[in-house]
Amino acid sequence: MSSTTDTRNTIHYKMRDARSSLILKLSSINFGSLPTESLMRLQKLEHLYLNQCSISGQPPNILTNFNNLSTLDLSSNAIDYIPGDFFKEKFQELKKLDLSYNKLNSIPSTINYLVNLEKLAVSNNGLIELAPQIGELRSLRMLDAGSNLIREVPGSLCAGRLARRLQHLNLSGNLLHTLPVEIGLLVKLEELNLERNQLSYLPASVRSLVKLKAFYYGENDWMVCPPTVHGVPTTNQASFGPLALEKIYSYIYPQM
Repeated sequence: MSSTTDTRNTIHYKMRDARSSLILKLSSINFGSLPTESLMRLQKLEHLYLNQCSISGQPPNILTNFNNLSTLDLSSNAIDYIPGDFFKEKFQELKKLDLSYNKLNSIPSTINYLVNLEKLAVSNNGLIELAPQIGELRSLRMLDAGSNLIREVPGSLCAGRLARRLQHLNLSGNLLHTLPVEIGLLVKLEELNLERNQLSYLPASVRSLVKLKAFYYGENDWMVCPPTVHGVPTTNQASFGPLALEKIYSYIYPQM
């Protein structure tokens, strides 16, 4: 039996099972083109995994027909563009969107239509900015934007509705020199990853992050701490529990 026949059989069995489970995992299947006709019979799907499927260009338009999706995983493909209307008035039930390990340099402003989104992963792309409209995602708990080319975080993103819910923020591996003062509005934040940037200090507003439990800070350009603050060991890369707050306070720009 040829590998092509094996692949077709695998897809057939997975789609058959998905009719009852509402979960379709087509990970690591190299499609010439998606089996559109078969997919259209599964519009009640709740979880769809198309990671590592060699999808290039923009996401397949057929995906906009799946209005019941709670999870959409398009990670590890070669997607370099998302049309402005892709999210508009669609995916109203979506809670987890994974676009990591693609070739995106921007996220459309219509991302704010995903009102129930709880987890957004856009790491390991070529993003040069974060759409301020991400800040309007009132249900967002986790934002992973690590390993991109981001130089600045919009203050309006931190000041938006997500400030009420965001618990995990990963900005590691970018080109950040500083953070906006609005970062202090993320009062529910429990984990902050700033590793591998070009940061030299943090705004005083980080004192508001009283729920922080994990702070990752290695490989930055931190200033020498004020004499009144205990030394910051250069060998440490992260702090947890009460030490996370102590550490983040030590990187606040000293008041003259």
